[in-house]
Amino acid sequence: ITLPLVGRVHVAGLSAIAVQDMLAARFGDFIKAPEVSVSMAEFRSQPISVSGAVNTPGVYQLQNGRTLLEMLSLSGGAKPEASDTIRITRRVDCTGAPLPNSHRDATGNFTVGEVSLRRLLEATTPAVNVSICPGDAITVPRAHLIYVLGEVHKPGGFPLRDQETASALEAISMSEGLLHTAAPT
Repeated sequence: ITLPLVGRVHVAGLSAIAVQDMLAARFGDFIKAPEVSVSMAEFRSQPISVSGAVNTPGVYQLQNGRTLLEMLSLSGGAKPEASDTIRITRRVDCTGAPLPNSHRDATGNFTVGEVSLRRLLEATTPAVNVSICPGDAITVPRAHLIYVLGEVHKPGGFPLRDQETASALEAISMSEGLLHTAAPT
């Protein structure tokens, strides 16, 4: 930081009280019994990574205790081809609330939790909107695709968002039905 009278002062890595004491000592050369007050407006260098099927994946700085929904919004929201499952990977030393449907990884250093995107966006279960900790990695995977080809109105790939499988009838329905030239068998 740069201040009048004392000039440039290196404060990285110091607590607010340590900066306050250092500034009081520096201002003491110019002012009798200076009273200095230091408070943090916001913390930086608390990266959160958001990746996968979101509109703007990247590394974001955690500010003032964000939630999963806020981080998803900062990343531009989920893309249409997003899976229903959001994965959050965090260090075990995070003091935030435990992640839903979580388990430890093979190293024991991380916890991996899963949240339903649909339940998060419906806002019917507030517990799924978990607090995010510094260093968390949020991943929104792409949904699995099925392909419908042939004599249908809309051939192509269709995402399976909420389910693992689809019946033939559901697949034909996703492709807007059979053409009149199709053999229904």
